[in-house]
Amino acid sequence: MNFSSFGFDHEKTIDSILGGDHSHFFNEIWQQKTAIFKGCLPELINYYSISQFMNDYNKLDYHQQTLLTGIEGGDRKTLYRESINHDVIRELLARNYSMVVQPLNIPESEGELPKQWRWFLAFYDVMTRYALPDFPVRNHFSWLCSGPDMFLNMTGSSVGGHYDSGDVFYFVLEGQKEWEVEKTPNLERARELNAAGELTLSDLQGKNESERIILEAGDCLYVPAFTYHRVSSQGPSLAVSIGLPNFREEAFIKYALAQLKLPVKTFDSFPTRFLKLNEQARQKNKERLKTVFDKIYELY
Repeated sequence: MNFSSFGFDHEKTIDSILGGDHSHFFNEIWQQKTAIFKGCLPELINYYSISQFMNDYNKLDYHQQTLLTGIEGGDRKTLYRESINHDVIRELLARNYSMVVQPLNIPESEGELPKQWRWFLAFYDVMTRYALPDFPVRNHFSWLCSGPDMFLNMTGSSVGGHYDSGDVFYFVLEGQKEWEVEKTPNLERARELNAAGELTLSDLQGKNESERIILEAGDCLYVPAFTYHRVSSQGPSLAVSIGLPNFREEAFIKYALAQLKLPVKTFDSFPTRFLKLNEQARQKNKERLKTVFDKIYELY
């Protein structure tokens, strides 16, 4: 997907959110604390409605980048692409689930995406290139998940308390969203949850001081990576969460390995009773690993 062809001037959008001088944001807020920018984008008021979104989605008729997520029994339940169709969407939206569309990876063969979807894709592209210039914009779910997520709710609902692994810029297009969000990241708590595989699976409770924020169309909320939050709506709403591709060592190594053409051959190995063969194999394997590590380093 060629983002540069979209033709949206998002330098002005970024200025509207961060102010003309970006130094305060990047020195005092970026990756440090939550910030709300009220009314910074009045052009998003009446920009895109729920009915327009559903009409566009039904025309596209492509479910491979759609999720349905909700809370059942204290856990976050997510229904993935393979099980989703129009009937399932209608049923689960009525049961307080959220519909999540991820347009970043919709193939070009499906045709041109709606203008409003392309607006947020272009914002994601420009903001990522600006704020994270040393890392790739595109990603793959096996090593990193980022991009615009379009959230639709038709009833009062919540996606549950959780932590995201990337910085988020959040916009409401119709209705209201209520955020319970901690003021700063909790890296130690996130590390523990990530190790236990519970960073996004359970309906979690916050540990630190939080605030309640009501968002409407025209507002933008910035939330650093690994900051606890719970998002709720009291009625129909449409919102877009722009998750930036924040890399850590683990994700970058996975990304780098995906770029390298590594040998299929297994490592040599011999029983220790054949001491010379065992030592030769270990040395050869170390050399292979060093070659890979050097290539990973060069990719940065």
